[in-house]
Amino acid sequence: MAALALSVTGYLMLMWLGNDAAGLAMVVAGFSLAYLGLGTIAALGTDLVVGSAPAGKAGSASAMFETVQDLGASLGIALLGSLATAVYRQKMQDRNTG
Repeated sequence: MAALALSVTGYLMLMWLGNDAAGLAMVVAGFSLAYLGLGTIAALGTDLVVGSAPAGKAGSASAMFETVQDLGASLGIALLGSLATAVYRQKMQDRNTG
């Protein structure tokens, strides 16, 4: 629960960024907290997956878990990037025609 709270705190810090001199420090602190929490959760998840696999399949289970994590992150970035591009494009079209 504490790891999740760290992650949420980091993301909240990133949400309230400004254009002032403290912005860079806020980015560093926010990402540090977010990834400290996520790293803890990922380590526990890996332990659960590898620990539940038979000893002879532990390497395969670890590789599969890592692949799933990377695929999830890549698809999330692609989806959010596409959504942000569509919203930006719509806003620009509305601005140019209105």
